[in-house]
Amino acid sequence: MKKTNRQKIVELVGNSIFHVAFIKKDGDTKEMTCRLNVKAHCGDGKQTADESKYLVVYDMSAKKFQVSKEDKKRFYRNVNMDTIQYIRVNGLTHTL
Repeated sequence: MKKTNRQKIVELVGNSIFHVAFIKKDGDTKEMTCRLNVKAHCGDGKQTADESKYLVVYDMSAKKFQVSKEDKKRFYRNVNMDTIQYIRVNGLTHTL
């Protein structure tokens, strides 16, 4: 059975902090340092975006800024897996 992009990404990054570059809806490229499976600030923890298309990540820039615990929940991002340019984890760059 062929692996989905989601499965490939989860295997690749595990629980590590990683860097991702992707194309946003408006056509701009966004680069972000993020992590999967952060549950601390996500309310009920249910993903509202289409799981087959979007990867929910926690943008680690929340640590860079001194934000309140309440504001940290605003740092969850939906990354369209079809527009990922590369993922860099543990010093290695991977394309999907």
